[in-house]
Amino acid sequence: MKADKYLAMTDTFLRQSSKGEIPDKITRDLRFCMDEQEEKLRKNGISMREEYVFDDEAVTGTVEASPKNNRTPFRGVTAYRETVRIRDFYRGDKRILHRRSPVTFHATIVDREGSRDVTVNCPNCGNVTMASKLEEGCPYCGTHFAMSELYPRISSCYCTNDIIERFGFDERLKRMFTRIAIVLFLVFLALTIWQNRNEDLPLWAAVLAIVFQAGLMTAMTTLVTYLAYNFSLVVKLFLELGSVLPMAGAVTSAKKLQSRMEKYDPYFFGRIFEGKLVSLLQAVLYSDDRKNLSIYEGRDDFSAFDELVDVDYRGVYKLKEFKESGGRLSILLDVFTDNCYAVSGSEDAAGGEDGMSASRGRAGGRIKRKNERILVRMERKAGTVTDPGFSIHAVSCGNCGGSFDAMHVKNCPYCGREYHAAEADWVITEIRKK
Repeated sequence: MKADKYLAMTDTFLRQSSKGEIPDKITRDLRFCMDEQEEKLRKNGISMREEYVFDDEAVTGTVEASPKNNRTPFRGVTAYRETVRIRDFYRGDKRILHRRSPVTFHATIVDREGSRDVTVNCPNCGNVTMASKLEEGCPYCGTHFAMSELYPRISSCYCTNDIIERFGFDERLKRMFTRIAIVLFLVFLALTIWQNRNEDLPLWAAVLAIVFQAGLMTAMTTLVTYLAYNFSLVVKLFLELGSVLPMAGAVTSAKKLQSRMEKYDPYFFGRIFEGKLVSLLQAVLYSDDRKNLSIYEGRDDFSAFDELVDVDYRGVYKLKEFKESGGRLSILLDVFTDNCYAVSGSEDAAGGEDGMSASRGRAGGRIKRKNERILVRMERKAGTVTDPGFSIHAVSCGNCGGSFDAMHVKNCPYCGREYHAAEADWVITEIRKK
């Protein structure tokens, strides 16, 4: 039953995204990244529309993401669904890039035992009720509230590319080659009639000969076309394998990091960390105010990312370095991404890096796609134990106990004490392209 609940959450997320809505069952950290990307797109004069296709034959499931020795009230689950993602980028009313890709969507979900049974006072009428009831509507006054601290919540999401769009593939193939066969037969029929126009044969023999010749040529040509189509799929497969081949050496990195971290943190959640990595990377790259981001402590040159409007994690990172120094853990990761850049100007569209294509809008500017590897160094205090429910948007000051949003605030607004995000969770200290 729990698996069904998590899959239903994932489907709701996709359906709300397809309607252009901000999904409601997400963490504040993920919502922040979505808002930052929306602002980044707006400043570049671009909008993005996203749609997901559902099919009854889709492969779905859930995978436990919690460590085996987990004794916290939290658990992590990864839900996945086979789907087709359609992404359109617009400048004004002009579509400048269309992407239709068969993918497997992955959502990392954080759940907490008993979180929905906490009693609170309704902010509208003051009556005591369970927190979960306020989302459904207060039983006394009927007011609905969005309760961000309730679980389960989707903490991160990403897509991995599939080779072909499997939904309805057999029917599409049958329709396509039926049409091809009909067109070819009519063409060959006309050619055969023309070639045999001077033959002195009985009518029945002439018709039989014409139909036989046209049918034979149609069958042979359709077979050649079918073989050529299958060959093109093989070529596409090898091209896709070529794009993912550099990722092959990274498939064991998650297990290596889990093994290394267990020495320092028995509650380290590998999947939840992966979501944290993606959220932090996106938050820093989308932000225009990095100097005040408490989650970023670096001094990198971000000019290469000025026109970046979409960071699409490809589901793999490679552990390059792991070390402890000065009471801090430091890890260097090679993160595989598929990114989109808003290129200004009126120059003709050109092929992007790694064979990716670009499309240009008449209103000036285009979108360029690139498969990229981004080196990310992350650090945190060595003695810190993972808290899956931690959010940088709701921290407590160690001096006065005041609660505040520490994303863009490095000093407690109540007592002025400097807040060090690395004492509670991971921060980024370096970002650069490989």
